[in-house]
Amino acid sequence: MIKLLCRYGLLLGCFVYSLAIRSAVIDPALNSFLKQSQDHTLQEVLVTFDQTYPVTNNQLRYLSDEGMTGSRLNDLPMVLVKATATQIKTLVMREDVVSIWCNELLEYESIQHYESSSSSIKELTLLQRLKVSLIDNQEQLNAHHRTSSVSTNKVSVLLNDSGIDITHQDLSFPDVVRQNLTIQPELSSYSNIAPLRMQSSLKNTDIGAGHGTLVAGAISGSGALSAGKYMGVAPETPIISIGSGNKKTLFDALAGMDYALQQRQRLNIRVVLNAFGSRHDMGTPLNISHPMTIATKRLSDRGIITVFSAGNEGNKPGSLTGSYKKAPWVITVAAASRDKNIAEFSSFGAPVKAQEIIMDDRRYFWQDQPTITAPGQNQISLRASLSSLSALSLRGDSQQLSARLLAYYTQASGTSLSAAYVSGVIAAMLEKNPELSCQQIKIILQRTAEPIEQAEPWQAGAGVINKKAAIEAASKNVSVNTGKVSSEFSSL
Repeated sequence: MIKLLCRYGLLLGCFVYSLAIRSAVIDPALNSFLKQSQDHTLQEVLVTFDQTYPVTNNQLRYLSDEGMTGSRLNDLPMVLVKATATQIKTLVMREDVVSIWCNELLEYESIQHYESSSSSIKELTLLQRLKVSLIDNQEQLNAHHRTSSVSTNKVSVLLNDSGIDITHQDLSFPDVVRQNLTIQPELSSYSNIAPLRMQSSLKNTDIGAGHGTLVAGAISGSGALSAGKYMGVAPETPIISIGSGNKKTLFDALAGMDYALQQRQRLNIRVVLNAFGSRHDMGTPLNISHPMTIATKRLSDRGIITVFSAGNEGNKPGSLTGSYKKAPWVITVAAASRDKNIAEFSSFGAPVKAQEIIMDDRRYFWQDQPTITAPGQNQISLRASLSSLSALSLRGDSQQLSARLLAYYTQASGTSLSAAYVSGVIAAMLEKNPELSCQQIKIILQRTAEPIEQAEPWQAGAGVINKKAAIEAASKNVSVNTGKVSSEFSSL
């Protein structure tokens, strides 16, 4: 059960029209909708129930009887519905509802010269990248299901992103990209509360964005097309891709986490990489009622560590792109320049003291700062064949890459790449010692990091990651001192 208690003023309830009542926490972004909207106007909202088990049939029946339509997650107690202001106000009063959140649009956090218009999407045939898409017929899909259902002993990273171009030779399928999934169905496809499903694809699912392929290459790229020059940090680490295309919503991100919980044992998923954020959620305190905070806590409880990019909002205080990135059980990664200083675009936390929360009847401390810093400036990784690249991007890449490699690789910066680097290192650590807890992984990364003299912890966390030292510390299988507070996480 989630206890809405915090020493520094997290909500114990909410006020609706200035009336103090015991109720669920409402996303502040919904305030204007609740005050001004007509009753026939619908709003997508994410309802989180106060329980450790999935949404029950009784809860689903209530939502359906009230006239709400939508989709539900399979493990996390969360439902996405279309609701009127009146329906939302009714939901707020239910004792089993923790929070009601807006299904906001999230942003991928790499810096590259993309154009978002679909009309700018071009195949790189001009660069002699001629590829034939795999035929997505029933026979191949059946074979894919048979292959992906076979468990692996290797630690897998779930990539919660735009998708992956599995035609790229540096990401072999299905040996490295073990599952290439898209989220189905659309909310509007249903007249009731339908379970969310993932659909397998044998085609390039990274259409238009290119971000997921870029990040996947930073983790697991084999370097096959560059004679090993541009390999990922942990080559051929298995990846489970949950693709949302050019746009990712909060519900899409939670769906990826939900899938990780479902497939934790079968696919040995131990890391979930989330290289996205929200500019609307900067400078805000950790909110234990936020559905993302609840989901990452559930992942941690089941031995899956969540990695976030810190954001690319520049070196200014309070610019981490998400309150949930401050949770003590997640790892949030800032970007380092090539000379191991903090990159000028990397988001900062804030110079404030550690703060206490109570969640699941346990005490935790959180700080407004990244956990660690990792390479994220001018990194070369994989180019998706159907990404919406501008001419400026191609000109910049041509200064770093030969004409032959330009078709397959691209240069980019951003905390997305930093988070990918750390995710690969964590996977390597768990390969050496699969018994490590999420807490131990975080402490090892922090204690083996190299401090940045010019940066404070609220700017760069513990410092620049030391890949070799972290993996060596993990492999020694020594007991890690986890601190004083009831053996719980604390930001060191």
